[in-house]
Amino acid sequence: ASFGDMQDRIVGEAEQSTVAVPIVASDQFHVSPKGDLPPDIAEPLGLAGKGMLRANDRAAYKKTLTAQLEQLSCDEVYTFGIWSIAQFVDVARWEMRGA
Repeated sequence: ASFGDMQDRIVGEAEQSTVAVPIVASDQFHVSPKGDLPPDIAEPLGLAGKGMLRANDRAAYKKTLTAQLEQLSCDEVYTFGIWSIAQFVDVARWEMRGA
């Protein structure tokens, strides 16, 4: 059952809104090879200077990430940074905001 099926228990909108984009829309990715520790994303600069940034070369980013995704491995850790939409998202209220 989903929340949409429980109309007698839900006040307001039953389903949370969702935004879905392809992973190539991420802003940064880093691949940690087997045996290496992945970046500590709990640290403010945990991902800084690691991997590849989409902003530096969008075409190369998409090409490189697509190639990497075609050879996914359970031995590697994939870390993604997504911040370009942060100005439009209110995480605490689970809402999209205008620019």
